[in-house]
Amino acid sequence: MPGNRPGDTSVLTRLFHHNTWANLKLLDFCEGLSDEQLDATAIGCYGSIRETLLHIAGGEVDYVNLATDRLPAVPLPSD
Repeated sequence: MPGNRPGDTSVLTRLFHHNTWANLKLLDFCEGLSDEQLDATAIGCYGSIRETLLHIAGGEVDYVNLATDRLPAVPLPSD
């Protein structure tokens, strides 16, 4: 997990750093999956792995929009 600035003990900052670290680890792992694997589903899951990744990314966009009242410069595809 990336370190905080010296003297920064904000729990919120640490949570955002951890969230970013975890998302990047997940994306790095999923980058090596085939299309068939990305489209796989399982009972009790959100949907396919691909749909879950898009859901996570969309949630991140919503968080940024709520916090800054701005959307990213390049919109995500809406499948």
